[in-house]
Amino acid sequence: MFDSKIVLPGDLNENNEVFERAGLFSSSNGENRLQTRERTVNPELGHIALARVHKIELEKAICEVIAVAPSITESFAPHTSHGYIPKSFSRSHDTGRASLYQMFKPGDIVRCSIIQLETRGIRLSTNSAELGVVVAKSFEGRYMTPVDFQTMVDSENGFTEKRKVADVREYPFIAKTIN
Repeated sequence: MFDSKIVLPGDLNENNEVFERAGLFSSSNGENRLQTRERTVNPELGHIALARVHKIELEKAICEVIAVAPSITESFAPHTSHGYIPKSFSRSHDTGRASLYQMFKPGDIVRCSIIQLETRGIRLSTNSAELGVVVAKSFEGRYMTPVDFQTMVDSENGFTEKRKVADVREYPFIAKTIN
């Protein structure tokens, strides 16, 4: 048996820790529970994706796309495929001085936009303010909290790490879980 509760659109999805910390919310009325048959969304240009960073290279971050949504305000559907974030699409300004090693770390969950579908994977972009790292763990394995657009802090020991943090202020229903 599983624990369930009645939810309304905009209520926090608390069934999955990663999705909860990424700010995923209910898009309809009903019980808050995991369904055995999950809806699917095929990735298309302009869709929003959640991706887990696996490896950082000099010119790109290699990712696994774990969920896709038609827009930032809609709920995500599980999806698995390879993806990557090129350095030139990692942020909207000053890309020449950008260092992927300071923006992402392996294991981070990143909210990004799909900019190209290719045979070798999905090309992703985080060059918008609302796109970037939404879930990160510290070097010691604890979840980190955003401080500003480029810093996250381990609340237990106070250590900070650089990240390209997603701006959630424009979407208050997302901001309440990350802060």
